[in-house]
Amino acid sequence: MNKYKILIVSDPESNKVIEDLYIAKSLRNDGHLVKITEIGCSEKDDNKYDVMLRRNTWEEDKIKDSYYKIRNDMLTRRVIYKKVQPVNVLGFQETRVQYLSRLFRMKKKVFPTVTRLQEMPAMLDVWDKDFVLRDRTDFIAKNKPIIVNKSNIRDVFVPEKHAIQANMKYKSQLQFHFVGNKLMYTFEYTPSKYSAYSKAKLIMPNEKERKIAEEFAEISNLNVGMQRLDFVRLLNDDLLLSEIKDTAVYMCLDKLDSDMRDEVIREYKRNIYEFLEKDDETKFSIIYGRDLYDS
Repeated sequence: MNKYKILIVSDPESNKVIEDLYIAKSLRNDGHLVKITEIGCSEKDDNKYDVMLRRNTWEEDKIKDSYYKIRNDMLTRRVIYKKVQPVNVLGFQETRVQYLSRLFRMKKKVFPTVTRLQEMPAMLDVWDKDFVLRDRTDFIAKNKPIIVNKSNIRDVFVPEKHAIQANMKYKSQLQFHFVGNKLMYTFEYTPSKYSAYSKAKLIMPNEKERKIAEEFAEISNLNVGMQRLDFVRLLNDDLLLSEIKDTAVYMCLDKLDSDMRDEVIREYKRNIYEFLEKDDETKFSIIYGRDLYDS
């Protein structure tokens, strides 16, 4: 095996950095040079390393920091055409509500989302309920959604700013964790009146649930790195996609037993090594040729 210089972009000050320490240790055990740094790392490092693995750079206090988006944009712009190969660095160019609205128009099983008032009839099954207005330009979803009724939505809706979502009730939220497009494990979170989520429960999805998650993993076209697909489980047990997390993916490795955690890290390393061994043209196509809507 070739030996690589690997830059892991994480948050060294976060208590969640433990999962990236697991990954770094395993990579070092394979004989690679590994450095863990933060999102504002020096650009001088870009050409010193073979691959940049963006891991969990999200931390609660930084989400409230308006400078976070600036640092994120600087990181994503500067790696283009550099020697370093970016993995989980470059995400979709649109916000969550924007790509959900596109997929909804394609009649995919996603949380009902539209960006124009004239598209609301597509949500006929939830037409008599309240709606949620979300800021579609909000990079880190820090602005609270606005709950509106169909009778006053025209008075509040701003076409250049808002996306419209159904205000639907659901039982729980599911997170399907993938390496590339291979499903590794699934957590389910049931809302609690005492906290935002109950303790994560590791579940075995049934065949139907697994199939819908894998279909969206194919649509996302992320073959290298980690991704997390989030769904809501409706009252009738149907699943609707609520987010594709393809950058800075926190994988909850600390919630797995050691055997499963080691298996995930082995698959992650295999995925990265396989990518790095490809020729430059193929690597460029894999990283920069993604299109969420090809499918």
